[in-house]
Amino acid sequence: LEAELEEQKIEADNVISQWEQRYNEIESAAQEGLAVQLEELREQLRERQAAVTAAEEAAEVALEELREQLRDKEAAVTAAEETAEVARRELEQMEQNGSNVVQQWTERAGELETTVKDLQEELDQSKKDATDIISQWESQYNEVVEEKDMLET
Repeated sequence: LEAELEEQKIEADNVISQWEQRYNEIESAAQEGLAVQLEELREQLRERQAAVTAAEEAAEVALEELREQLRDKEAAVTAAEETAEVARRELEQMEQNGSNVVQQWTERAGELETTVKDLQEELDQSKKDATDIISQWESQYNEVVEEKDMLET
């Protein structure tokens, strides 16, 4: 009976050793897998951060281009307004010189006012386009930041 008990004890010890070895193998594999996943997540985070940086830089360039266009449009509107003002003043002087001349300047002033109106509408559209582009960029930027935050957690 003692020999049988000793044999069962040895067999139990062997089974326990086998289970401990298997547990250690599984734990080691799990740790390696987690390390690989962690590195993959870190790489994804680096890629996302690079994408955010690139998007920010592209948005800054686009924004500066839009600002430059806006300055150009504003300058054109200002020049057109000044030209219209000069034409109005000259028109007032010409009224004294005859109705034919007055009519010519009236037409010229109307053309200039139309030009000013067209340029103002174009400027308003450019401002709207700039606002839309900025809103789209902000939306995309916020999505990337949220994605980055999710990856960091």
